[in-house]
Amino acid sequence: MEIITHIDQVLPLIGEIGLFQILYICILCLITIPATFQTLIIYFVADNPGWHCVANSTTCTLKEPVITSTMTDLYKTRCSFLRSEWEYVEEDLYSVVTEFDLSCKREHLIYVSKSMFFAGMAVGAVAMGFLGDKYGRSKVMKPATIISLLIAFLSAFSPNFWVFAIGRFLLGLLAPGTVVMFFVVTSEMTGPRYRPLAGIILWFFFTIGLVILGLVAMSVPTWKMLMVYSTAPYFVLLIFIFFLPESLRWLYVNNQVQEATKLINKIARINGKPKPKIYLTPPKPLHDKVSPLLLFSSAEMCLKSLNIGFAWLVNGLVYYGVSLSAKDFTGNFHRDFILSSLVEFPAAVIAVLASMYLGRKRTTQIPMILGGLCCALVVAIDEKTEDKHLINVRLTLGLFGKFFITLAYDVIYTWTVELYPTQIRTEAMGFVQITSRLGAMLSPWVVDGLGTVKVWAPFVLMGVLSVLVGVFLHFLPETKDKKTAEFLENDVKQEQGKFGLPSSSSKRKKRPDAQKLSLVREEDEEDIEA
Repeated sequence: MEIITHIDQVLPLIGEIGLFQILYICILCLITIPATFQTLIIYFVADNPGWHCVANSTTCTLKEPVITSTMTDLYKTRCSFLRSEWEYVEEDLYSVVTEFDLSCKREHLIYVSKSMFFAGMAVGAVAMGFLGDKYGRSKVMKPATIISLLIAFLSAFSPNFWVFAIGRFLLGLLAPGTVVMFFVVTSEMTGPRYRPLAGIILWFFFTIGLVILGLVAMSVPTWKMLMVYSTAPYFVLLIFIFFLPESLRWLYVNNQVQEATKLINKIARINGKPKPKIYLTPPKPLHDKVSPLLLFSSAEMCLKSLNIGFAWLVNGLVYYGVSLSAKDFTGNFHRDFILSSLVEFPAAVIAVLASMYLGRKRTTQIPMILGGLCCALVVAIDEKTEDKHLINVRLTLGLFGKFFITLAYDVIYTWTVELYPTQIRTEAMGFVQITSRLGAMLSPWVVDGLGTVKVWAPFVLMGVLSVLVGVFLHFLPETKDKKTAEFLENDVKQEQGKFGLPSSSSKRKKRPDAQKLSLVREEDEEDIEA
């Protein structure tokens, strides 16, 4: 009977990715589609349309409609007129902007509406991360998915702006318990070789959700009906979520050995593998209590967390900033959004291949630098140009910027999961989700707010920050083909000397059981290399 001290030792025996994992991932992929809608549905729901003077007005004498993206200087002149002297070019139910009249002194509420979801995600990342580590991935993602879909549906019937805004905040609060938790549990159910493929397939369906959203928005004239169409048809998918078991790694790390053994036998049976003859040893974690402070428990861990946290902040800012500014590429509202979403498909495919063969580090670092350069170069072409060739070049640069940032965004999830031990992995994902959502929360203020000061400023800022992140990521370790640690003690030993600092653990004498575990892990690694 083989003694098992690490879940990665079990997966080759029962199937690193077999029928069980395929069914598991398929269910999560389907549920990812409606969960994706709420991330960027605000692009359409809070669109700020142009305006024109009412017929026979004596004070408002502009003859042509004023469009935000091409007539920034004229757009605010409406505030000098009486409200009865101008009107939106779209009907009252077109968006929350037109229905709740978010103009002039209330125009800042447009940015608020776009930020509320990400503000909720920043808070939810802490709460969902803690609950996911303490009570289990399954006990968090199931209720979070059901409640978020229900809130999104009810948001369509908001009687005023603040009810809608609170609904957006609550959706963001629950979001880390849905798609982010899907990614964590998928990574924990598959073997190291297939982890990038399994995780990035989820983001492939994230992209499918964005494309579907853009296509539906083209044919739905009002924001309320768009909210209904993006939720009501998908309630039937909630049935499948109840068939998903708890994460195997979470069961083991939380000393639920009996339940983990049952799940191992079930996975082996479904994958067509013989029942493994193993003894799953109870884990002995160094820290009994899980706390976000463990992310900064040593000099190495602190530098790693700050570095990856900054990378996520900038990635969130640039990804959502470019997504929300897609209409500024050429002015074609729906087409540019769909095109900027479609580029995520090749990004996802290349992310899988590049991360498997080039490694997680380079596949995140290089695209961040290239994406930043593309964003910065967008401003080299005047957005008011009428030259079709220059318009196409501007669009191409914008799309390549989105492509590279998405590629980095896809891989950094897998990289972050592998950088941290299972004991604090959800806490780590919660931390980077906070920094990412802070960046995303700033994106509408950068794109729309800073853009009113200097049109070129948002793209230059996003470009410079992206390049800086690409440079800083050089100091983080590669995780390709390396066994992920289960406990913080093991991870600290793996990180010793990475940043040129003495490891705090090296000053302490090893405990006998830690020495034994270390020997077992070294033997396993030798077997893998052989």
